[in-house]
Amino acid sequence: MFGGVWYALSLMLGHADPSTTRETYLEPFTALQVDYLMELLDSEETQAVEALIRTVAEQGGRTLTSVVRPGTDVQTGGRA
Repeated sequence: MFGGVWYALSLMLGHADPSTTRETYLEPFTALQVDYLMELLDSEETQAVEALIRTVAEQGGRTLTSVVRPGTDVQTGGRA
C-alpha cells in the first residue's frame, strides 16, 4: 500500500520513477529520524557512533577532502 502512494505521487509530479519522488520528498524526514535517534543515545553510545562515522569517512572513499580528527592541527597534521 505504501509503495502505491509513492507511485501515485510520482505520476502527479511527473517523475518517471517513484524512487525519484521517494528520495526527494522522504529525505528531510530521514534526517529527522536520525537526529531523534541520536538524542536517545547516552554519551558512551554517542562516542561509539561518532567513532564509526569517522572511520567510514576516513576509509570509505566517499569524502571529497580528507577528514581531520578533532584536536588535530590542520596546517601541520599534528596534535594541536
